[in-house]
Amino acid sequence: MSFKIFSTFTGAGGLDIGFHGNFTFLDTYYPKLNFETIKALELNKQACETLENDNKYFANTDVLNEDITKVNPNDFKDEKYDVLLGGFPCVTFSIVGKRVGLKDDINGKLYESFVGFVEALQPKVFLAENVKGILSANKGEAIKIITKRFEETGYKLKIKLINFADYGVPQLRQRVLFIGIRKDIDDEFNIPKPTHIDNHVTSQEAFRKINKNCVNNNLMKQLATTTAKLEAIPEGGNFKDLPPELAVKALMSNIYRKLERNKPAYTVLASGGGGTWSYHYEEPRALTNRERARLQTFPDDLIFKGSNTEVRRQIGNAVPAVGVYPFAREIERILNSTIKILKKVKKVNGKVIQIRNIDKTLTRKYRKPIKFDRYGYPNLSCYVEVNIRCISLSGVYDKDVAKIKKIMKKKYSNWQNQDEYLWVYNQNSKSMDYVPRDLYLAIKNIHTIPKFKILK
Repeated sequence: MSFKIFSTFTGAGGLDIGFHGNFTFLDTYYPKLNFETIKALELNKQACETLENDNKYFANTDVLNEDITKVNPNDFKDEKYDVLLGGFPCVTFSIVGKRVGLKDDINGKLYESFVGFVEALQPKVFLAENVKGILSANKGEAIKIITKRFEETGYKLKIKLINFADYGVPQLRQRVLFIGIRKDIDDEFNIPKPTHIDNHVTSQEAFRKINKNCVNNNLMKQLATTTAKLEAIPEGGNFKDLPPELAVKALMSNIYRKLERNKPAYTVLASGGGGTWSYHYEEPRALTNRERARLQTFPDDLIFKGSNTEVRRQIGNAVPAVGVYPFAREIERILNSTIKILKKVKKVNGKVIQIRNIDKTLTRKYRKPIKFDRYGYPNLSCYVEVNIRCISLSGVYDKDVAKIKKIMKKKYSNWQNQDEYLWVYNQNSKSMDYVPRDLYLAIKNIHTIPKFKILK
């Protein structure tokens, strides 16, 4: 059973694809994760067409082409979603401070709508993306109130400013991630370590092997004067490098700015007037939408629907799938830890019995070495069943550890052969423990349960 996602502000689905996995970018395969987007709520009609026409990443997704401010989240609260995704716009202190009376501010209404979905659905985890400016809005007061609001809703919130280039995205794109873990989940979100902090993927690498005849790769129409300007601007330069006869008045550095082939691209924009379309480092032209999609790490097999301008908007508004992938892996780890093999015992006819919810991803049959991916997560996809026999424990950590180790040493003659064990983090001892593969438990901190048993 996959973890169920309710996606808001979905756009072309970059954030969702990062959670789904099972995609390839620049010859690197990102394995499938245990997530599935059940509902995707998006206002833009063309973005909805992109999702609806996709037969791989959103084949089983119910796409809702609606305004989130007019959707009642309570209509979905009984569907039991594990994850809520979205990216509410940057809002100011004056807006979030009111909490009511937001009729005249669209960003305020969108923010309130997202919070409403968190409150109604009560997902185990939510992840929201926002621009860097939200950290400094109203001198930092906005972020304080947003944090308090989510915490009051029942979530432990972690906020992190990241540069997606540090996670393998060929683009210098700084964004703020809000990760909320429901307070009844006894686990913490650990920010994944950057994978490319010293070896950023460059623009030239991003454009490697693009099929000139592929969909969404048509050249943009541009005036002869635009071509002349681009011919006069060096690689990495912008409008400031134009000669007097071609000079333009501008304030932003991204006007007619060319990429540098040996560096990541600057931030891909969703919209803008003349001179903001992002320009090739060598050829005097604007980037194609497929090249933009590469900079945003969309897989080549996702086809965008709509005009050039609409597709540009879908791509520019997206969250890079490759960049969010390690964050999705960490959320998957947390959700896996909530699959409880053991629950609190209860009395039936005066006798104490145990309620079991067995994790079917564990098995005693699996004997091949566990493979770890590039982020250090074990691949447990081959686990299909579990062999159980319960032993009673006292609830005193040191005594229980000694008892468990005695049993394992007796049963497993090769106890010291670490190849036979999976390292796991023990929240009680705050240390790394090793556990035999077929004794791996999808439960943490069992000593918080007054009376419990452990699988053997």
